[in-house]
Amino acid sequence: MGNRLLIKNGLVVFPETVQKKDILISNNKIQKTGERLQANVPVLDAKNRYILPGGVDVHTHMGLKVSTGALSSDSYKNGSKAALLGGITTFFGFAYQNKGESLYHTWLRESKKAQESYCDHKLHTGIRYSGVDLEDQIAYSALKGNRSFKVHLNDPSVDSVFLLRIFRILSKYNSMAFLHCEDGKIIEFLTRECKKKRKAGIRNYPSIREDYIEKAAVDQVINLARRYRTKIYIAHLSSEKALKSVSEARAAGFASLEAETCVHYLFFTDNIYKKKNGFLYTCSPSFKKKTDQEALWKGLKDGVIQVVSSDHCPFMKRDKIRGKNDFTRIPLGIPGIETLYPIMLSEGRKRNFRIQQIVKWISANPAKIFNMYPQKGVIKPGVSADLVIYNPKIVYRINHKNLGTNCDYSPYEGLKVQGKIEQVLLRGKVVVRNNELQM
Repeated sequence: MGNRLLIKNGLVVFPETVQKKDILISNNKIQKTGERLQANVPVLDAKNRYILPGGVDVHTHMGLKVSTGALSSDSYKNGSKAALLGGITTFFGFAYQNKGESLYHTWLRESKKAQESYCDHKLHTGIRYSGVDLEDQIAYSALKGNRSFKVHLNDPSVDSVFLLRIFRILSKYNSMAFLHCEDGKIIEFLTRECKKKRKAGIRNYPSIREDYIEKAAVDQVINLARRYRTKIYIAHLSSEKALKSVSEARAAGFASLEAETCVHYLFFTDNIYKKKNGFLYTCSPSFKKKTDQEALWKGLKDGVIQVVSSDHCPFMKRDKIRGKNDFTRIPLGIPGIETLYPIMLSEGRKRNFRIQQIVKWISANPAKIFNMYPQKGVIKPGVSADLVIYNPKIVYRINHKNLGTNCDYSPYEGLKVQGKIEQVLLRGKVVVRNNELQM
């Protein structure tokens, strides 16, 4: 019968309500929810704890080699352990195409690496090259079940024709474009200018990724997607201007548009780059102004932004510090998969968001958008018993030494967090207890 367990007395977070219920688990799934359930199985007492559906982080980079030559420091194996410690029971990585490699073989190659993951995982396929058979490759990959394709507009080689070809074929196969929206040509030009003027220090990093650069790319993809009725997912929104474009498109009836922001854009501004260790906070897009940060929170409140992800891409200090005086040498990315859920629960509740709403951003909505709902993202009979036991009263501060991610710093070092994830269940089995993996 698989894992059998009865969780008693918990405050169960359903999509619209929080109710004191028991949860009976059998054969890796939730069998029943109700009051005063009885069964001859082990009992887990969750009194005064919330029970949440496991988190779904649709934007992570495990073992990613970047242009500087650095390798993101979490493998699928270690990254999945960090994910579970943070209540993330499902995550998505990326299968990035090598030159001369077909998209489907890209997916197969990365899938083999991802098999070492301890938790559930899926992959987006990253399109890097626009060969004559691009449409055929996308079609074949889509027919094999790959329905989400990453495109980096921050890559200068991605032009409007490249996008047109991708969007046109994706719409035929009911597939989605997962989009990094920054104008790569402008970034490339401004970067050359900074280098030429010897202004490539960290303080100048935001100048090559200003808000209009993100908005230009967002406007471009929205226009093309509306023409071809292509499903698009705009990743890591960082600016008020780009958010406004998304809001206007959705208000005008463009329903096939989803938007994500990341926890770090809700916490940091470009002032961080003025600090001595500002090089540790380099990611793309860059952090913007306080007004942008508040606009993103409002975007979540208004439902314009549906998902909060981590964009987990950790690098060790030794890799980041190489570019301390030249931002072109810094591998872009920061750790976050393990701290995503607890930080958002803490800060979201502090900002008076209902816990159900926070769960939607990190669990239900991503599961729906990427076709995993209701098996993921909700607590109800018949679905996978991926659950988080959350104590709202415990207060602690983040210390990178206590985290499972393979990174020697945390951007949230010292942050006071209200509420702690005490236990995590994956398919009905307790895999995390008191910040320790049970595997």
